[in-house]
Amino acid sequence: MTAISTPTITINNQVINILPNSCTYDEGGGEQTIRTQSAGGGIVSNIFADNAETKFSTVKFTMINIPDNIAQARIWKFNGNANAITITSDGLARNFSAMALTNNYEVKLAATDGGFELEFKGTSAV
Repeated sequence: MTAISTPTITINNQVINILPNSCTYDEGGGEQTIRTQSAGGGIVSNIFADNAETKFSTVKFTMINIPDNIAQARIWKFNGNANAITITSDGLARNFSAMALTNNYEVKLAATDGGFELEFKGTSAV
């Protein structure tokens, strides 16, 4: 087996270029909590709960600071939650719909290490 390190990322049916090793995502299952209640005498039971407020996916990656990438990010930002993202690689396939570019990204204008991180949030991965 080989680790997944070079995924293909498609946003709104367009393959995009990213900085290698910068892509992360989550499945959107949300966070869960476990609380304990006691009946005394050392008797306890656990209560499991889903946090519905965290049931969304996040996709993050970094792009290099070239004019085409900056222009594309601006389009995604103003699309609201109308962006569709697909990540594929070596047997992995995840689709994310209704994704919004949520962070107020900052573009570093530099010859080396110039880039900007984008963070999308939306419906859970399929």
